[in-house]
Amino acid sequence: MIAADSNLVVRHLTHDDARQSFVVERIFQSGEARGEPVFLGHVVLCEVCWTLSSAYGFRKDAIVTALEALLADRTFLVQERAVVEQALARYRKGGAGFPDYLIGQIAKREGATVTMTFDRRLSRAPGFELAK
Repeated sequence: MIAADSNLVVRHLTHDDARQSFVVERIFQSGEARGEPVFLGHVVLCEVCWTLSSAYGFRKDAIVTALEALLADRTFLVQERAVVEQALARYRKGGAGFPDYLIGQIAKREGATVTMTFDRRLSRAPGFELAK
C-alpha cells in the first residue's frame, strides 16, 4: 500500500496540471491494478479541504462532493472511514469547516464528552462547547 499527500489528491480532483495529473493517475491506477489501495489520512483530507477552498475557491458544496467522491472511490483507503463519514455528515449540515467536525468526531471516538472551542458558530454544534 502507498499513501498520498494532499498535493496528489488535489491533482486527482482538479486535473489542473496536466503533467502532474498524468503522474498521479498512473500511480493510483498502478496501485489499483495490484489490488493495493492508496491510503488517505485525516491530515491529508483536511489539507485537501483547505486547498480546494483557499487556492481554488471551491464552495462548501463542491468540497462535500469532492470528499464524497474520494470516499466512494475504491482506489482509496480512508483513515477511520466511519469517523470521516460522520464528520462529513456534520459538515454537510453545519456552519463550520470539515476539519472542525473531524476534530470533534476524533475526540468523541477517543472518549471526550465535549470539544472546547473559541469558535462561536462551532460551539452551537452538538459535541462542542464555547470556551469561557
